[in-house]
Amino acid sequence: MKTDYQEVSIIILAVNQLENLTKPCIESVLSTSRETPAELVLIDNGSTDGTSQYFHQLAQRLGPEWVKVHSFPQNVGIAAGRIKGVELATRDFIAFLDNDIIATRPGWLSDLQKPLLKNPYLGVAGQTGYYVIVLNERWTIFFKCPTSQGECDVVQGYCMMFRAQPYRKGFVALDPNYGKLWHDESDLCMQFKQIGYSTAYMDVGIHHKVNSTIRVSCGTEDELVRRYIEKTAYFSRKWFNYGLCKINQHHP
Repeated sequence: MKTDYQEVSIIILAVNQLENLTKPCIESVLSTSRETPAELVLIDNGSTDGTSQYFHQLAQRLGPEWVKVHSFPQNVGIAAGRIKGVELATRDFIAFLDNDIIATRPGWLSDLQKPLLKNPYLGVAGQTGYYVIVLNERWTIFFKCPTSQGECDVVQGYCMMFRAQPYRKGFVALDPNYGKLWHDESDLCMQFKQIGYSTAYMDVGIHHKVNSTIRVSCGTEDELVRRYIEKTAYFSRKWFNYGLCKINQHHP
């Protein structure tokens, strides 16, 4: 039967925080996407609070065709965790959700996917979009888009969806050099732009508890700032000469 929905693999990473973040996140996803069932790919980044056991219980309850689990013995970071998640994902579209979100609106998953199904030239969709200005080979400015929907340069990885086929064919790939935190999803959006796809954002009813997981991934405030500077410089060196961003295109 023809449908306006194609199945999605949802990748969720977790480092501890089972009761206050991960469980509420997954329960909200399951309760709001019943009409558009998705494969859950759950990555435990070295948790010690029962997260891995909870993930395996979900896989046993829902079945291996709907839940895949991988547990790392230690925290390998966001980029490596997402890379493993994509390796395990089997559906036509892949979504990243951070474990510090709550899905508040039934149908959010199909709403996020609809523009991708409607527009074959759209490669990535997410809830929060940014315009990007690569100033030089060290600094990049990310401007949050001022409206609730539209075309952008990159979207935040706490809620984003992209086409799996270009990834599986090797046209785009998550870059492991971003390490534990910062800009791996922006880099992926830029790669989609590089091969001719656009990126869009729209509000789909995902509540994000901003920065609830950052210190678990990075540790101290000093380490957080240091990593941001390092990864921004890496992103800037990588994309400085391409002129792919919307503002750069209009203002050479």
